[in-house]
Amino acid sequence: MAKHPKKQSQVKQLKLLTAHNRKEFFRKFERIVTLISGSSNTIKQIPQAVLENYYIYRFHAIKVEAASGHSIDPFVLEDVKQGISVHLRKNTTPVNEKGDTITLEEFMTIGLTLLLQMGRFEQILEKTVDPFLELLKSLIKKQDAPESGFQESIRIIKMMGLFVSNISTSLYSVEIKNEQIEPKFYISVKISKHAQEKEYIKIDGISRATVRVGWGFSPKGVSWCLCSPALFGLPENDDSDKLPVYIQTHALQRLEERLDCVHANLASFYIYEAVTVGIIIKKPDNNFLIEYKFNGKKAGYLLAGIYGDKVIIRTFLFLTNNGTPEGKKLQELAGIQKQDKQYLLLDRLSTFMNPDLRKDETIRRLFFDAGCGDLFELTKGQTFGGVVDYTNVNVKSMLDYLMLKPVDVEAPPDFSDALGGSRYR
Repeated sequence: MAKHPKKQSQVKQLKLLTAHNRKEFFRKFERIVTLISGSSNTIKQIPQAVLENYYIYRFHAIKVEAASGHSIDPFVLEDVKQGISVHLRKNTTPVNEKGDTITLEEFMTIGLTLLLQMGRFEQILEKTVDPFLELLKSLIKKQDAPESGFQESIRIIKMMGLFVSNISTSLYSVEIKNEQIEPKFYISVKISKHAQEKEYIKIDGISRATVRVGWGFSPKGVSWCLCSPALFGLPENDDSDKLPVYIQTHALQRLEERLDCVHANLASFYIYEAVTVGIIIKKPDNNFLIEYKFNGKKAGYLLAGIYGDKVIIRTFLFLTNNGTPEGKKLQELAGIQKQDKQYLLLDRLSTFMNPDLRKDETIRRLFFDAGCGDLFELTKGQTFGGVVDYTNVNVKSMLDYLMLKPVDVEAPPDFSDALGGSRYR
């Protein structure tokens, strides 16, 4: 009886794919060996048996899977896998003193195969390519440095946890392991899912939906934010007095609306960072402003208060909003009220990502004078995408609406000359 044509076709396709992968491995392997050694003859000096063993005991593409005991949505796993792959392909690392580079993806497959399998074939290599062996040993030592290809790859892998976690829903932690399934080797990324702690808390007589502020970290799981009462002017007796931090779901919605060009999960991470290291300013009404920075640039404040034994974040204020020092300064300098900000869309980050607005000297000086200069320093590449890239605004119409006159372009570029608003009217 003749073989089933479909099965025969699948076997043939598998053979073709295997042959293609083998060819690609040796093509990249030869290029990387040449870059490390500085000679195209080095590959010819490596015995064929050793080359074959490098292929057999090679590192495969990074494997992403759910940690034992955790049920992870396949979409989340694929999202992490694709994100890692994209960033490893986009970034490079030097492999010799001349500064020649390979992608991090090549380093984490071909490079690790060369470096970590060196001991398996060291005796054979010593007899043929001793100088190359010394270069490999030198490259191995350099992988402990923070800027090395291996450390940069690990940072990227851990960073992908930022893009699947969100304080409002679920938190994930990432654990990285070196695994062997004979004869294959993998860098395995284990994803753990941690349930968010949700609670209704009565504020001003109304039950408000809140979630606890924390973040997933490898390998310890979730790190929940605990604040010292002393930061909020309260007495502190011992470590047991630490206050857990919760945020209203309303505040998370405001964060997404106002940082509308930012990846929502990434914006969520910086809430954790703000509570952990942000500057806290006490307001006259006994509320507090916690400085919120995105990628090191001030983008607004978290408005918080003490309710019982908890710190509750009530809302997110964009840097220009009323209720912030910068919002107050905008009113003093140019008379900009809350309604003006809403009408001109000055209460969202995407407006400040507009290239035309960023180029206008009058606009720039006004907002730098008000302390909002960091909004002009954030770039599209740092935001990783949100609802919009940037808001379309008519800069001339904005200047007319605010009755702003062009500043003296020959004035000092540090913006300090325009303090007080005299140049704008």
